[in-house]
Amino acid sequence: MTPARAFCLVVLTLPGTLATAQESSDSKADFIERTKELLGDPDSRDLALRTLVSLGPAGLDALGATMRVEDDEVAMAAVATVQNLATTSKDATTKRRAARLHAAWLDDCHYLITDYSENAILRIDRKGNEITKLEEQYGLWDADVLPNGNMLICQFALGNVIERNEKGRVLWKYTKLKNPFAATRLRNGNTLIANTHDNSVVEVNPKGLVVWDYHGVKATDAERLPNGNTLIADSSGNRILEVNAAGKTVWEIKDMEGLWDVDRLANGNTLVTQRDLGHRVFELTPAGRTVYVIENLVSPSDADRLPNGNTIVACDGKVLEFDAQAREVWSHSVSWAVEVNWIRAR
Repeated sequence: MTPARAFCLVVLTLPGTLATAQESSDSKADFIERTKELLGDPDSRDLALRTLVSLGPAGLDALGATMRVEDDEVAMAAVATVQNLATTSKDATTKRRAARLHAAWLDDCHYLITDYSENAILRIDRKGNEITKLEEQYGLWDADVLPNGNMLICQFALGNVIERNEKGRVLWKYTKLKNPFAATRLRNGNTLIANTHDNSVVEVNPKGLVVWDYHGVKATDAERLPNGNTLIADSSGNRILEVNAAGKTVWEIKDMEGLWDVDRLANGNTLVTQRDLGHRVFELTPAGRTVYVIENLVSPSDADRLPNGNTIVACDGKVLEFDAQAREVWSHSVSWAVEVNWIRAR
C-alpha cells in the first residue's frame, strides 16, 4: 500500500470521539490536520507521529511545521522523529527530505549567552552571527528566554530575578534574595530560584509569595523535575541531592567538590559541571557511575545536553560544543560565558 493511500485506513481516537478518515469524505490535508491535533495528547502522540511519517512528503512537511510549535513536548517529539528519519530511513527520498527539514530547523535555532565580563546577554546563531546584544546588564549570572518571548534574568549582584520584554520593560520582579545564581520559570507559572547566599531554594508565585522552600544548601543550581522533586547543586556541601515536596532527600551523590550546575537528562542520568575543582563536565548514572566526561575546561559554570546528543558548555573565554565522544565540534569566543541556553527554532 502506498503512503498516499495509507491515511485512508488509519483509525484515530480524538478527545471524546472516534474518527475514521475516509477518502470519500476527508481530503489528505484535512486528515493531516486532524492527526496533528492528536500530538497534544501524550497517549496518542506516538501513533500520530507514525501516521504523519506514513503520509510521505506532505506528512513530513507537517512534522517540519510541528517542530516549531509553542508546545515544547510536541515540538521536540517532532524533532526527534525527523532527526531519526534523517539518519535511519531506508527510503532515500524520505531520508533526504528529513535531513533538509532538520538542517533548516537547526539553522534557525540559536544560543543565549550570559557574558559576565561584558555585562551583556548575547543571542548568536549556529554560525556565530550575533542576532541581538543586550548591554549594560550588570551582575548577571543566568538568563533564559520564556515561551512568551520575554526574558527571565537572574541579577546576581543586585539580589533580584526579573522578567522583561524585548523593549526592556520589567514585567515581574522578585527582590527578596541574596546573590541568586539561577532561576527557572515553572509550568505552573511560578519561579524556582537558587537563592545561593541565603543557603536556600525558593519557589515564588507570580504575586511574589514563597510557596515552597528548602534550606541548608548553598544552591548554585536548582531544577524542578517532571516527578515534582527538586534537583539541587549544593556547592558548600559538595553534593547533589534530589528532594521531594516534603523536603525529604530521595537521592544524593556526595564528594562533588567544585560543584556548580546539574541537569537531569532524559535517560535518567545527571549532567554535572565542576567549575572550581576538576574543571570538567560529566554524566552520572543514578548509581553514581561516570559514563561521559569532558575534561580540561577553563572554569566551566554551565552545561546542557542538546537534542542532537551533543553537550554545550559555558566557560571562561568560550562557549564550546562537544559530541557524544567528548570531541569539540563547535566553539564561540566570548569574554566570560557563565551561562548558555540553547533556544529552539519557533
